[in-house]
Amino acid sequence: MSLVYFVSGNDVWLRNRFVREFIAQKESQGFRLERYDGAQITESDFRTILGGGVFFSEGTLVWITNPTKVDPSLIKVQLGKNANPSVVILLEHHGTLKKATGLSVEVVTKLPKECKRDFSEPPWYKKKDHAIEIAGKIAKGEGIKIEPKLLKALVDHTGTDLGILYFELKKVGMITKGREVTAGDLRQTLAPLSEVSGSIICDAIALRNKAHFLKAVDRYLKVNKGEVFQLCNQFLQPTFLKWLACADLLEKGVSLNQIAKEMGVNDYYLRNTLSPPAQRWGREGCLMLVCAVSRAQEATLKGSRYSFFHLMGKFLEAFDLKK
Repeated sequence: MSLVYFVSGNDVWLRNRFVREFIAQKESQGFRLERYDGAQITESDFRTILGGGVFFSEGTLVWITNPTKVDPSLIKVQLGKNANPSVVILLEHHGTLKKATGLSVEVVTKLPKECKRDFSEPPWYKKKDHAIEIAGKIAKGEGIKIEPKLLKALVDHTGTDLGILYFELKKVGMITKGREVTAGDLRQTLAPLSEVSGSIICDAIALRNKAHFLKAVDRYLKVNKGEVFQLCNQFLQPTFLKWLACADLLEKGVSLNQIAKEMGVNDYYLRNTLSPPAQRWGREGCLMLVCAVSRAQEATLKGSRYSFFHLMGKFLEAFDLKK
């Protein structure tokens, strides 16, 4: 059994799920858990941890976040002949570990492949397909029978946040209780969320119809009270960036088949979801939308109480842009 494991990546939900399952597995085997922040642990603390396990009949699982803050030579002890077999170390690093770091050179590169896991988010243009794939795995793991087209509908309604997808699948699973999920089941469970989802604003802007947009904003405000951060980060920004990339390539005369290859999306998705709004707004219009979102994000971070209404105002200005 390996005594050191390393997990990394910026996909927080998948990384957290792995850590939870790993800890649960070790605890079921009789290990007791100790958690430490690498930024706060001292050399003396670490030596005590490695020596402490011998005084207990059960093993010790040491979970360390911010592992780059720990002297890698201390962790390296658990890879050698002087390792304490009663202590298992789980190193959790947020993001991608730089190859030049001491932790990478002295520890991670020396671990067997099965002792290293990376959960990095895919590029923005692949996030939707990634979310559909993970939702399928979640459904299978939970024993929920659901067709791929309904998984896609679920992602279309909720966005690519894996935590929300997991929650919604659990909800529909409680309703279906083992039978196959129907479109009606999804409509029943998603009804409250679809009213809240920022996708209704994205869909309205995609049509470039001001009256439709204003109705969508009114509908959104009834349940969201002008929440901006999630609206921008989960819905508007990733959507508008895709439109901008597509519009830029279209205006350069690139064919749809080639655009699909360059953006890493399938032809159906490009023709039916990306290219229509990209063509309606054009490169200049898409750029205005992206800039409006960026300013709203900046205003929100600065504590503005009115960033939602400023954002909607910028969108209305974009609607007035000549096609």
